[in-house]
Parts: sequence; structure tokens; C-alpha cells
Amino acid sequence: QIYIVHADEWYYEEGDSSVVDQLRGNVNVRYDSVFLFCDTAFIHGKILKAIGHSALVQGDSLKIFADTLTYDSESGQADLLGRVLLVNGNQRLRTDSLHYDTRTKIATYLTGAFLENLATRMYSQRGDYHVQEETIYFRDSVRVQDPQFRLKADSLYYKVRENRAYFTGPTLIRQQKANLYCEEGYYDLVAQEGLFTRNAQFADSTRQAQADEIYYQAQPERIILRGKGLYQEGSRLVSGDTLDYTTSSGEFLVRGNGFLQDGQQTIEAEGIDYNTRTERFQTQGRANVQDGAQFLEADRIMSTDSSEMAIVVGNVVWRDTSARVILTCDSAAYQRSAGYFMAMGSPPLLMQVIDGDTLYLVADRIRAERGAGEDSTRQIHAYHHVLIYKSDLQASCDSLIYSERDSLFQFFGNPVIWSDTSQFTADTISIRMTDQAIDSIFLRRRALILNSPDELYFNQIKGRLITASFNEGELAKMDVVGNAESVYYALEENGEYLGVNTSVCSEMVLLFADNQVQDIYYLREPESVMYPMDQVDHGSLQLEGFRWRILEKPLSLPDLLAKWNTIQPAMVESQ
Repeated sequence: QIYIVHADEWYYEEGDSSVVDQLRGNVNVRYDSVFLFCDTAFIHGKILKAIGHSALVQGDSLKIFADTLTYDSESGQADLLGRVLLVNGNQRLRTDSLHYDTRTKIATYLTGAFLENLATRMYSQRGDYHVQEETIYFRDSVRVQDPQFRLKADSLYYKVRENRAYFTGPTLIRQQKANLYCEEGYYDLVAQEGLFTRNAQFADSTRQAQADEIYYQAQPERIILRGKGLYQEGSRLVSGDTLDYTTSSGEFLVRGNGFLQDGQQTIEAEGIDYNTRTERFQTQGRANVQDGAQFLEADRIMSTDSSEMAIVVGNVVWRDTSARVILTCDSAAYQRSAGYFMAMGSPPLLMQVIDGDTLYLVADRIRAERGAGEDSTRQIHAYHHVLIYKSDLQASCDSLIYSERDSLFQFFGNPVIWSDTSQFTADTISIRMTDQAIDSIFLRRRALILNSPDELYFNQIKGRLITASFNEGELAKMDVVGNAESVYYALEENGEYLGVNTSVCSEMVLLFADNQVQDIYYLREPESVMYPMDQVDHGSLQLEGFRWRILEKPLSLPDLLAKWNTIQPAMVESQ
């Protein structure tokens, strides 16, 4: 039923089978809940055509303005032409032509339209405005302009109440500082946050990211990558199943197959918490860290503060492939910038390949650190209850220092070294390496060397300073300086003892072949006595400080660990 609410003038024409009503001036016509306004209207049966300042009003909020309007009261269909403006709340839709179904409350355009929502302006070539659902479907050449971003898409739909644009095809968002691309997802125009899926990518002048899903928040900026996430910024590369990055704080949370590369350092773990500003990090699950030639593995790694100090816990393995060093322990402290590594636990075990053979070292604590300034060589310090095993060298002491620059081992605190059938003791002992082989051994103060082929009779050499020189891993020469004393058991060619010679002098030189004494040179007023084997108390010939410590000597790696575990409780109880 058509109700003519008002018109300044009303005319009608009767034809053979129909009547045409003509309304002029401030026309107002109502069809159920639909009001039509115009300058001039022609009503022919169920059809109304409005001309000039035409308007369609439905409900409390919907208004559509146009130059002309055609309305079918039976079907509820309206077609509007010329400077069409649809107003619904804060939304303004502008187009040249619009079809509107008053029953379904769906407006359709095919010739391009702009939607204005506060400061946001949207355009597409085709689209549908579902007024009742407050949803607008944009298709073909979609563009969105906003003070904060620009958007291009093949298609999207916009939910007015949510202020969200949902993407259903290739979409590119350009913000002031970042670009986002996806083929599905949504973006909240007010909150400036969104979820981007299907080939999701993020990029700005310095950063790139991609994942199965990217959640992005502009203020404060936050990026979450889910599913094969990859983030790159300069030399920093981060990947994992899920990445959560808040740029304002620099906090990175990586979960699942975590990988972080920052310069030369890479970190792999099931989970990684990392701060890009402080470079602090913490791992979850078994972790692997590589920094150049250095590798670190542990159940957990936690950096502590801006000093770059990290705490390493659980089945720790540290490797330096350039120096061919491996260090294992229960826990450790690690500082990357200084090349500092302190191994603790029971017991720290250091392994280093020397001359094709592996040297094993255990102690209460083992510390490795690089020199300051231009000196990048490493020093290794071992503290308390130090034991060493190598196939041709074994040692025990309270503390040890190894200098990579000088290739020098220094032993302190009741040190003892075994090489083949010889035992070396002194207040301090040093071993110099050349080409990864023993070059010389220095014994300082109360130096004493014992040698025995059968552990019945002992060759003894004592002095203030003893220097033992090696050739291709075998003892070749020994220089004894200061209060030199020797006890030497001479052998027949058949291996029987000929007698024992005792000598005292200021200095002596011994030459060796096949680890046996070949010649002895006594310098500066030597005093020597030769005793037959059966005419001397061999016990009385033992020099001051004599102590055969063969039971302390490690015989293998398992024996090394067993002896250390035996010594430790005994040492603790004695304290």
C-alpha cells in the first residue's frame, strides 16, 4: 500500500488501462517502513520514479540520497542514479548508481563506490552493503586510505561494529613504517592490529618477517609469528614455530624449534627468550650455541645482565674447534665478549687433541678466557684436585694454567708429572708445547725426577732448576742447575744392575736415548761415589723429597675419573 504523506501539487492522468499519479514539490511518500522524498514523483501502479533531490529512508539510521530513484513497491527493490550517497550512522557510501533491496536491506553497486568512515576512506569497483548485518563486501580493485595506513586488495569485507576488515584474497597494507602482505586475515582499523594468514609477510626498511600466521599490533608495536616463523633484522635472524616480538621492549619469545642468529652467534633451543636491546637471553629445552669456532650445549642457558654473563646448567658441553678443545661439566658461567667460561660440577672434564692424541683434564673448576685488547689467545685455569691423562703424559696438582699464546702448561700446588717410567716433582712445573708436542719440561725449586724400569731401584735427579728437553715426544736432554744431585743405577747390556752411582755438583747435563740415560756430564767440582749393588743400603740413597707416587697416576680415562672421585671425598674429609 502506497501512502502519499505530502506533496505541494498532485496530478493524475488516466489512460486506457492505468492511472499515473504525478506529485510535485516536497514530495513525501511511504511504503510500509520505507519513506521516499523527492522534488517530483511519478507513480504508475507499483512503480514510483522520483526525480530531483531524491531520498530513501528506512529505519532510524539508513538514508540514501540520489538525483533519481526508481522503486518497486511490490518487490521492495530500489535503483538510485546520480550522485548517490548512502548514510548509515558514521558510514558514508558514495557512488554513481546503487541498487537497494528494502526487504533484505542489501545495497549493491557495480560502477565503483567510496565508503567514508570517520577518517577512513574505502573504495572498490563492486560491492554489497549488508545494512542489517553492518557488513560491507568490497570486490575488485579494493583500496583503503587512512591517516595511518594504505591498503590494496582483490577483495575484503568490513564489519562496521568491529571496525575490522577481513581479507579474502591478496592484500597489501602500507603503514608509515611497515608493510604487511597476506592472502587471508583481518585488520582492526581503530586498534591498528590484525592477523594475517596464507603467505603472510612483514617488511620495513630494516626488518623482514614471514610465517603461516602473523599477528601485528602497531602501538605499541608487537609482532607474533606462528608456524614456520622467520624474522630478519640486519645480521639478526630468528625462526621458530611461534615468535612473539615486542619492539618497544626488545623482547623476543620463541617457542618450538627456536633458532636465533645475531652476528656470529647462533642459538638453537626448543624455546628462546631474547632481548634485542640488552642481548640477554634464556633458553628452554636442550640448547646449542655457536659463536665462530666455539660451540656450547646445555639443558638450559640464562644470560644474567648487560655484562653478557650467562649461567649454563645441565649436561654442559663446550667445544672450540679451532683449538680442538672440548669441556664438559654439570654447570658453567659464560661471558661471550671476554671468551670467559667457568666450568663447575662433578667433575668438569677438558679434552684437547695434542699431537694426534687426546689430553684429558679433570678438576673442581676449569676456567677458560681470552686475553684483553689485541691478545685474543686463550688461557685455561684449572682449580683444585687437578688430574691429567694423556697416553704419554699424566699429571696431578692443585691448580694449573695453560697459555695458548706461549703453548705453556704451568702446574702449582704439589705437582707431579709422569712420562713413561719417569716421575717429575717440584714446587712448580711448566711444560712448553711446540707443534702440539711436548718440547720441554721446567721444574723450579725442590725439583726431583725419579725413574725406574722395575720400581725396585730408582734413578734420582735433584736440583734447584731442572729443564727436560724432548725430541719427537721422547726425552732427549736434561739440564740440572743448582745443588745438583743424582743417584744412577748402571745396567749391564743383559739388563742386570752393575752398581749405583751417587753424585753431587753444581750443575749436570744428562743425555737420553730411548728414554734411557746414555751419558751424564757433571760440571763444577763434582763428587761421585760408585757402590756395588750388594754393599749399600738402597733406602739410604733416597734423596730429600723422595716419594714414589705411582698409585696416583691415572692409567686411562675411566681410571682418571675413578681416581678423581676417590680423591674428592678424601680431600673434603681432610678439610
